[in-house]
Amino acid sequence: MDKATVFGTVDGSSILSRGTSAAIGDLSVNTNLKMRWFVYIVKCLDRSLYTGITTNLDRRIWQHNNKLGAKSIRGKLPVKLIYQELWNSRKEAAKREREIKGWKREEKLSFLKLNS
Repeated sequence: MDKATVFGTVDGSSILSRGTSAAIGDLSVNTNLKMRWFVYIVKCLDRSLYTGITTNLDRRIWQHNNKLGAKSIRGKLPVKLIYQELWNSRKEAAKREREIKGWKREEKLSFLKLNS
């Protein structure tokens, strides 16, 4: 078995990463396949909103809540996932992330209310 990095646990299963493959418990995933990208919004402890992109939501939320995510929210933990979108490419996801990050807070809250 390759050397793996443990990112945390989800429902009692370890989240591992091994270069070009990943495993969650007994489930292995070949990451050489076309990646799906998520645009996500989390609500921080101080009620602020943070938008980001990732290929693995569970791992990314775990990283945020364990001070391994964005430095800007490390003092606002824990975070809670409140919205997600799925995109076929990093380019598309990054474009959508930039769009959402350009919105005022009130626009984000209206969008979240309509899409909850």
